[in-house]
Amino acid sequence: MNNASFIFTIFVFQFSILKLIKRKQILYLLVFSLISVSSIGEVVDFLGTWNLNKSKSTLNDQFSMAPKQIILIHNNDALAVEKHGSFQDQDYTISDKFTDIS
Repeated sequence: MNNASFIFTIFVFQFSILKLIKRKQILYLLVFSLISVSSIGEVVDFLGTWNLNKSKSTLNDQFSMAPKQIILIHNNDALAVEKHGSFQDQDYTISDKFTDIS
């Protein structure tokens, strides 16, 4: 085998490896794109009324400031959070409003 045919064989081998690598990169890019696009469509909705389940929670029975109920409301660019609870037999409500400042 002369030098020219040896160099040509190495060139063909390298070209085929590069082609294989490009195929894998394209395949990975395609899979990543499909996963990204599919995750965009899923929207998690936490809005509504949430009640504390004391049987599934680990709370201090004598002193707990955990709210019994949380209400999440979304209006335009604001998120309103109302927390309802009781402490020392007194009911309380804490209201927060979060807005986008950008």
